[in-house]
Amino acid sequence: MHNKEPNLFLPIVNSVWDMIVLLVKEFTKLPSHLPFTLDDNIYYTNNIKVAIGKDDLRRNIYLNIGDSSPHTLIGGITGSGKSNLIKIILTTIVHNYPNVKLFLLDYKRVELSLFKSTTSCIRFEWSEEGIESALEELYQIVLNRYEILEGQNTTKSSNLFFPIVFIIEECILLSKKAMQTLKKILVISRAVLVYGILTIQRAAGNDTINPVIKSLLSNRISFKMIDSNNSNLILDSPEAKDITQRGECYFRHNDKLIHFKTYFIKDSIVKDIVDKHKKNIQCMDNNYTSNVDTVKEDLNWIDNL
Repeated sequence: MHNKEPNLFLPIVNSVWDMIVLLVKEFTKLPSHLPFTLDDNIYYTNNIKVAIGKDDLRRNIYLNIGDSSPHTLIGGITGSGKSNLIKIILTTIVHNYPNVKLFLLDYKRVELSLFKSTTSCIRFEWSEEGIESALEELYQIVLNRYEILEGQNTTKSSNLFFPIVFIIEECILLSKKAMQTLKKILVISRAVLVYGILTIQRAAGNDTINPVIKSLLSNRISFKMIDSNNSNLILDSPEAKDITQRGECYFRHNDKLIHFKTYFIKDSIVKDIVDKHKKNIQCMDNNYTSNVDTVKEDLNWIDNL
């Protein structure tokens, strides 16, 4: 009985196959850190495009804030990468979109405060009373812009107003009064170039996102969430509970769900951009701009066309 001859090519085939498997895994693996580079161009446009990361195939992922995707919800537990993403968004707006103005509402008083001194900031608030006042002012701006559109007998606001992006850190903490005002803003603000970004860590007890408000947030980004319920709160699906890496997240826009990893932006880059775009008089914590001044700015925008 003869022994079976060994297949001399089998180790080579196995090695090649192992290499292919390794290359596929390496190509599709999300890197732990990606360099963040800012576009040097300046854009005077009403649609804001922010490079926020790369997907599993290393294709660029963008957050488009504008007419078709006006409002955004971002969720994630502490340390998941949510603050880094907000820094990317704000740094890009300040650096690339000088015509965009910011309302920054931050209960923690820390996450957004770095940007309150930039020329882009109209108002920064952290107290419950201040945030209620800021949202009421923003609602009045929206109503005033509609009056201007009616006076101009047009529905096109692109040549009349500067875009406004308002960011609310930990929107779940909004008072009932502030939540009602926010709902009124989100329902009608898109047509007059006012766009919202809301963040949340997790639902607490009976506190959750109002269904009407959630339905108006067409961009949904979720980092790691503690369980399926909290993942569903953002994505309407449970995937975010299985996230394992910082900066790893899911992006739902309409019916499409994208798995990606955000860019990492160094604090030194943020500081350099903020210093470059500081205003002469810093945006104060309380009532930096009054209703009248803001409306005048809108009217001057028209007068200078």
